[in-house]
Amino acid sequence: MIILTFDIEDWFHTHQNRKYYSGHIWNNLPSRVERNTQNILNVLDKHNRKATFFILGWVAEKHPDLVKQIYNKGHEIAAHSAWHHNASLLYPEDFEKDLIRNLDALQNITGEKVIAYRAPGYSIKRKNTLLFDILSKNGITID
Repeated sequence: MIILTFDIEDWFHTHQNRKYYSGHIWNNLPSRVERNTQNILNVLDKHNRKATFFILGWVAEKHPDLVKQIYNKGHEIAAHSAWHHNASLLYPEDFEKDLIRNLDALQNITGEKVIAYRAPGYSIKRKNTLLFDILSKNGITID
């Protein structure tokens, strides 16, 4: 069995680049997410493989056709947060707002419930049990 997952975010969303490119200027930066995701989709098509795509809410809001394309090719759509914040540094209520924004963006595009979530930088730790409760409350069964 082969299991493939991809985080769909742009180059300026990474934790390393956030210190140079704040969310206030993301709309003005050149996006590479469509081209790079298309390359992934082409390889998956060539090898007749399916994958899970953990998609940032910001990407879904800016590139809904990309999410539709991934979904229409039969891949699983999963959540990766709205703004790519380190989950363990957020107040629980801010984490939940970010999660709901991400889920709403994806579910409005696909019409299907999202059940999987991957925290940016795998930032939910064992000590953050309240965040797991928030995920469960919002229908997430896979993290």
